[in-house]
Amino acid sequence: MIMKRWASTQFILIALTVMIFLGTFFSVSWFTNHLLTTKQAEVLVLERDGIAEETERHFDVFAGALLNLSDAVRHRPDDEALLFALMADVNHRLDAVYTVYFGRPDNTMINVSGFEPPAGFDLRERPWYTAALNADKPVATHAFLNATEDRIVVTVAYAVHDEDTLLGVMAMDIDLMAIQTLIGSKTVGEGGYAFLIDSAQHLLAHPLLDPTERVIVDVETALGPFSFEPESTVKMMTFLGVDGEGAVTTKAIFCGQFTLGVFMPASEYHATRQLYLIMSLATVLLISALITALALFQHRRVIRPVRTLVADIAQINLATRLQYRLPVASKDAFKALRQALNAVLETTEHHYLHKTQAERALLLEGQKIKAMMDASEDIMFQINRLKQYTWISGRKLAIFGRDPEYYIGKNVLEVFGDAAIERDRLYDQVLKGETKTFEWHASVNEERHSFSTIMSPIRNERGEIIGAVGIARDVTKQIQRHQEVERLSYQDFLTGVYNRRYFAQAMSDHDTASNMPLGLFMIDVNGLKIFNDVYGHETGDDLLKIIAATLKHHLPSPHVLARIGGDEFAALLPNTDALTMQALQAQITENIANTQLKGIPLSVSVGYDIKHVPDTSVGVVLKTAENGMYRHKLSEGKQARHRMINIMYKQLFEAHPHEQEHAQSVSELSVAIGTALDFNKERLKALELAALYHDIGKISLQRDLLDKAGNLTDEEREQLKQHTEAGYLLLRAADAYAAYAETALFHHEHYDGSGYPQGLAGKSIPLFSRIVGLAEAYDAMTRQTPYRAPRPAKTALAEIRNMSGKQFDPDLVSVFIKHVAPTLIQDDTSR
Repeated sequence: MIMKRWASTQFILIALTVMIFLGTFFSVSWFTNHLLTTKQAEVLVLERDGIAEETERHFDVFAGALLNLSDAVRHRPDDEALLFALMADVNHRLDAVYTVYFGRPDNTMINVSGFEPPAGFDLRERPWYTAALNADKPVATHAFLNATEDRIVVTVAYAVHDEDTLLGVMAMDIDLMAIQTLIGSKTVGEGGYAFLIDSAQHLLAHPLLDPTERVIVDVETALGPFSFEPESTVKMMTFLGVDGEGAVTTKAIFCGQFTLGVFMPASEYHATRQLYLIMSLATVLLISALITALALFQHRRVIRPVRTLVADIAQINLATRLQYRLPVASKDAFKALRQALNAVLETTEHHYLHKTQAERALLLEGQKIKAMMDASEDIMFQINRLKQYTWISGRKLAIFGRDPEYYIGKNVLEVFGDAAIERDRLYDQVLKGETKTFEWHASVNEERHSFSTIMSPIRNERGEIIGAVGIARDVTKQIQRHQEVERLSYQDFLTGVYNRRYFAQAMSDHDTASNMPLGLFMIDVNGLKIFNDVYGHETGDDLLKIIAATLKHHLPSPHVLARIGGDEFAALLPNTDALTMQALQAQITENIANTQLKGIPLSVSVGYDIKHVPDTSVGVVLKTAENGMYRHKLSEGKQARHRMINIMYKQLFEAHPHEQEHAQSVSELSVAIGTALDFNKERLKALELAALYHDIGKISLQRDLLDKAGNLTDEEREQLKQHTEAGYLLLRAADAYAAYAETALFHHEHYDGSGYPQGLAGKSIPLFSRIVGLAEAYDAMTRQTPYRAPRPAKTALAEIRNMSGKQFDPDLVSVFIKHVAPTLIQDDTSR
């Protein structure tokens, strides 16, 4: 009877489960379908906003340039030359700017394109002029073809006021090709795209439009009837042509003058929802089949075996049949359960026998745990409801100089005083049922210790909180290591000033109205690569340290100085005006120019800019300062590198006078060969200088290596060979000497490919290098050196003939023997 009721109950439960599942499933399906539609719309809006933001940034560049030019008008309204130069600079720097012009209320204009208004032309009636007067920020006109109809442009304009006085309107014509190409290249999903419409309903950007055709198309002509919806709305629309129906959402950008829209085909827009519906249907069918199979399985494998199991269990009587065990059949569905019940019976039978042994083992385990707690570095403790310590242990207690007994019966305030008020409050929260993790600090013998504590409440068998337990771990060393790592993450390890990561954060932190005017320096070290190539990277590091120390000394406080690149420094100076920045620029340049390393005056290129108003982006200020630095580097950097090479060349000759004689002789011999080859005057001059500087790389070698009288070791020979590459790097660093770098690099290459540094052969060796190599070999054989006596001219010439086709170009050897050698033999005989 009981089993029948149980079986009926099982059937009802299964039926209820199926009904609840189906109801829940269809509810979830409806909600998920709605959610997928909403999310798909949100994704489309996010796609639109991303493209809109990227497009807006293009316009922001032009608006920022207009604001900068407007500041110049306010500060120097009568300086037309300066204004024209700044407008021309903007026109040059921004490729998309077609022209820049400034219209005054008196109908006069400054235009960098040279445009002269015709008679009767009133610029004050131009749309860009009137639109700018009605706005307090940059505005844009709708798109139009320029006069020559080769560009689609918009005019961005800004009214310049000095307080309540109108100074004029600053404007620029912008070629839309870059923006059209950008938007036309964007894809939305798999088959969608972005498009752009101006305020006059012109379709400016669309994948089917070719930006190079310069045609302005009406949006309804190209796409069909079009309506603008709120920015949060996604609307299904049908476009003309191949697009068909799809989801469309639009957003107004750049002061509402343009509309950025995205389109996604309807099939793609609804694809996720349709796939979900198919999968939902398949899931319902599959689960229905599983439930049916489960019901059949339950009847055969559960209900029937349960009846037998219940009958066997009814025979258990612990009072009279303690040794009774359930029968276990090999194919019984509840075989494991029967075995488990038998195991319980077995455990019960032996319970009393093992009780004493278990209690003894438990006592031993408790002693082990207490010993481990006493030996632990952590402090473990327990408090009661009164927040009094009832137990405390741990070796770390020793730092406080008190035994564990001292703490028993005291609360945290009695032990640690007012410094523990916050901990006392946290103890209250733990005793209310919360688990808390917190840090606290204690000073012992003037040494600060930091602890990390976790506390949890403890409850009795009725669930009532009777106290709490906690573990406190000394994390002093971990905190100190973290602080050191944090410091190193913001500091340039070489110079000790801040690094690029810190400077980026500092720019954001200092970008506040209270710091304005905010000055920003960009400083580039001239000649660092030359120091690295010639003297090694340790000397280059010394150069960077000297520059950093000099900048720190001369920049006024407060300031933020950082090394943001290999040879670049940047500095932020809050509340610093233009006159101060200009004076600091001159002071920094002068002081560094008066500093020397390896006898060479140092040099930097400095650029700066100032943020005066909150609307100006600090990134724009940084870019302007960087551009100023690069302009200085174009002139000062070349001069500095030229000066450094001349000083190094002079140092080489002062240290080794025989090298100067050798260089001069090689130059004269090379010119003689070039003359025999009918070189013109310009080419002879180039050959003369290339030969004169061919060994400049020896400045990087140790002094005793060039003056050594005995034979060189293999290691010393390898060091000596490096002078060709050092000379190449040194000469290439300065534009005035770059043409001679190739000769310095390859003048030790041999005609048969056995030379160095690259093993070039034959005519692949540059002609000047072959000429200088031949001239240098002759001079080396006939000159007195610290390591070899001079040879007679005839002996040297015989050696050159012998090496023709091996070390030397045979054609050059023939020219040298025929045209140059007679004079050399005669000079040698006359000595």
